[in-house]
Amino acid sequence: KQVEPKIFLKLVLHLARMALLLKISKSSKDFVAGKVSAEELTFLEQLIVSEPAKINSKTILALINAYEYVLQSPIPELGVEIAISDLSLS
Repeated sequence: KQVEPKIFLKLVLHLARMALLLKISKSSKDFVAGKVSAEELTFLEQLIVSEPAKINSKTILALINAYEYVLQSPIPELGVEIAISDLSLS
């Protein structure tokens, strides 16, 4: 099923932010638990353990840049593709 790039990035940005909050502050777990489902919380906790180096402010900035690109580009999917490419190469 195809998802609108803008909506996809909003969802990914939200989850990336929650993951970063969990990573930098263990006391933020209650806050994050109130913002995501139990399944998403489990996923985020596993993500922090398995890919800690990729949960950082650079990832968030890449996603924000992709979102801005989606809003301006004649090919909205390019913003997502560029962000994935940049993040996978770093």
